[in-house]
Amino acid sequence: MKVLVVGTGGSIVSGISTAADEMVRTLPGLGHGAQRFNAGERMRRRPRAVNLENVTSALSDAAAVAREARRAHIDAVWIHAFGVPTLSALRTLALVVGARLVGRPAVVQFHAFGLETFVADGGPVLRTAIRALAVVAGAMVVEHEPAAEALRSMTGDAHVRVLNNWVDVPDEAPPLPAQPPLRLVFVGGLVRRKGAAQIIEAMRALDDVPVELRLVGGAGEDGPAALELLHAAADDLVLAGRVTFAGEKDPAGVRAELRAGHLFVLASDAEGMPLAMLEAMAEGRATLVTDAGNMRTIVEETGCGWVLPDREPATIAAHVRRIAADPAALAAASAAAWRAASTRYSAGARQGEIDGILQGVTGQRLHRQRRHGVDARFRRVLAVSRRGSPDSGQ
Repeated sequence: MKVLVVGTGGSIVSGISTAADEMVRTLPGLGHGAQRFNAGERMRRRPRAVNLENVTSALSDAAAVAREARRAHIDAVWIHAFGVPTLSALRTLALVVGARLVGRPAVVQFHAFGLETFVADGGPVLRTAIRALAVVAGAMVVEHEPAAEALRSMTGDAHVRVLNNWVDVPDEAPPLPAQPPLRLVFVGGLVRRKGAAQIIEAMRALDDVPVELRLVGGAGEDGPAALELLHAAADDLVLAGRVTFAGEKDPAGVRAELRAGHLFVLASDAEGMPLAMLEAMAEGRATLVTDAGNMRTIVEETGCGWVLPDREPATIAAHVRRIAADPAALAAASAAAWRAASTRYSAGARQGEIDGILQGVTGQRLHRQRRHGVDARFRRVLAVSRRGSPDSGQ
């Protein structure tokens, strides 16, 4: 089987691009061919607005997916997408339709933070787009069960699948660097949602502790102006050598930053299943995270670190202080992190699930589905869209 893996890439570095790259590396181990396609590469003035420029870009990408699927004799298209809010859902729908117009089944894998909240609170256009995706996509894949439940409640469709993210895991955990200082590593967009400002502020309460913070990432969704303000607010800590803005890194650079640290720190208030956390675990680095997405579940089930009760700077500082004073606990959590990555979040741990999803969508008889199934499912979704979700009671 040959799979066209669609995601962002090139000038757009994100969790989606990392996940798509991991998929391309994983599929040959299952005996499948893999080809990468980068969507959303065009620079747009207002990337989140529903306007002519963005609609044109989405349709252009959809046409390119269709052409590539036909030219390269693709058997299935696997689309890594954000999927919400409305513009992203419509872009994803366009990509799926592009694949289906040339007779290729499509899998949509959502990487949205807070997907269940978006689904519950979304307007009629978003809800209709997701219901349409349930019709035209062979499978809808999400990162954890709460998101799957939200999609099932909206679409009434059972072909929503949970597939945890995975990362490349070295054969052995790299040894922890010597202490002191304790090195904290943040990886991600330096945005309000991920708590970069709170972690920086926590450093001010740790001036009596030998600890350093490296922030790996760029402006993200908040934009360059917000990043400049963050830099300015941390200027004294940077001058003191206690905080370093490392900038954006390629995948190898991110791994190097994680290996050079002791503790991965992420104080998000909204996540899906962050790949940066899994990459830190793969490098044998303990994690200090908030209860967002399924991060609490990962920590509690694997013993890979600690969960913050909130993301207040004082709370972060108190946890870091205790971790710095207990090297044995840090070493134990670090070892547990690598074991969990190896057994739960590696490509080998996901191969059976990935293969099952692909075999399921390509095993459908598409011409019979078009004649006997799709028209009826479209009618059902349109009817549901008019009256509300199947479980809404409307």
